[in-house]
Amino acid sequence: MTSHGSFARSFVIQRRVIWALFLRETLTRYGRHNIGVLWLFGEPMLFTLGITTLWTLGHMSHASNIPIVAFALTGYSTVLVWRNMPNRLNKAVEIHLGLMHHRNVRPIDIYAARLLLEVGGVTTSFVVLSALFCSIGWMDPPENILEVIGGWY
Repeated sequence: MTSHGSFARSFVIQRRVIWALFLRETLTRYGRHNIGVLWLFGEPMLFTLGITTLWTLGHMSHASNIPIVAFALTGYSTVLVWRNMPNRLNKAVEIHLGLMHHRNVRPIDIYAARLLLEVGGVTTSFVVLSALFCSIGWMDPPENILEVIGGWY
């Protein structure tokens, strides 16, 4: 087998492992019943809505002409990603130690699954709130969506 074939096969296996860990983490953290998975993006959405509401009602602004809704949405969404990621990785391997006896499960896979879950939840919150705020006129749509995507990642 060539090294290219071996790498491709290993990549497919690790992608499947990360996806399985992602699903396991989702079910473990949010459950299968009711609206548990909605909390994945509902929590960052509620936090961002709360901050946006407080700043809008308080007529707070900054020394620039950036609308407060757009500032709160972009600023607090990214803060939530960077705040939650280290917290979720704390003791991740220790919690999933029982899975480490599987040959294909590595600590980096556990970290990757948790990171994908966090980034996915906050990204969903960001996209839904952006669409909502743009549709009701609280925020102008971005002039260059590729810059927004590039800045997010």
